[in-house]
Amino acid sequence: MLYKRLNFVGVVTSLCLTMLPMGAAAQETVTIKYSNWFPGNYFALTDVIEPWFAEIEKVTEGRVKVDILPKVVGTPASQFDVVRDGLADAGWFTTGFTPGRFPVAEFADLPLTSDRASIHAPVYDRIYREYLEDFNVYDGVHVLTTFPLSASHFFVKGKVINKAEDIAGLKLRAPSSNVIEIVKLLDGVPITKTPAEAYEMLSTGVIDGQVTLPSTLVGFNQADLTDSAYMVPGGLTGPVSMIIVNSNTWAKISEADRAAIMAISADKVAAKFGAEWEAQDLDAIKVLKADYNYSVVTASSEDVEHMRTLFAPIEEDWLKRAKEKGYEKPEELLEAYRAALIEEAKK
Repeated sequence: MLYKRLNFVGVVTSLCLTMLPMGAAAQETVTIKYSNWFPGNYFALTDVIEPWFAEIEKVTEGRVKVDILPKVVGTPASQFDVVRDGLADAGWFTTGFTPGRFPVAEFADLPLTSDRASIHAPVYDRIYREYLEDFNVYDGVHVLTTFPLSASHFFVKGKVINKAEDIAGLKLRAPSSNVIEIVKLLDGVPITKTPAEAYEMLSTGVIDGQVTLPSTLVGFNQADLTDSAYMVPGGLTGPVSMIIVNSNTWAKISEADRAAIMAISADKVAAKFGAEWEAQDLDAIKVLKADYNYSVVTASSEDVEHMRTLFAPIEEDWLKRAKEKGYEKPEELLEAYRAALIEEAKK
């Protein structure tokens, strides 16, 4: 009997030891390496991204951690490929850095759509989830949150723009496909570069200015490179950005933890980004006026209507490009987005 008892105990012990690796693997911490290209003191990083990543660790009880890398992997423009190919687990990607690559998702980038980031940021994420997530726009990555940034405007050096016609002949950084067309339709010369790359081109006078956000000028130390602003109500564009994670990395996280992460991400964190960007842009305009003596001109209602008519082909082109990518009814998506913006504004 003693022999049989010891043998039984040995079998049980053996089975337990065999099962331990599987159980341990299920509880193993998943560390997401985040490729960061923002300056260390940039508000989007310190005020939204870092607290959000800390919350991810909290809601998963430490099973998922996000490690912000000390420097960017690749370049800002290559972040989609960096994450998809697993060179980093996660990163910030803006569709405008690769014009024409993801046209279906660029409906928020259409001119004169909205200049209220606190409104259009969460709405865009919801529309993406409802209309585009299953369409698999971004193959190889999972989108944690996606949103348009604040509305962009014209910022130039050595010239005050009083009306749209004054854009003619100016060389301007254009951050997306639609902005490239905006500049062309106004007889300007579009130059496609990231905010970081724009610094050298502006400082050396290679370009006359750029279409960007007021907060970008201040946050990326570019405020002294231009000296006047032409603000367009409704905005020239709302550059579509997102934080993405590699699909294989995402699959390593348990279903329950993925659900917990998305419960605090998606439109919820998009709303935080939108509200913060809107506030930062308003503050940036004050800084540009007070500290850098900027001339700030707001487009008249007549000028806005002139641009709306002039920019009509941009929407027509987007509808065409979306259909060419296989999205059958982009008109319905655009209508739903605009209706949702109106409803969100009423809240």
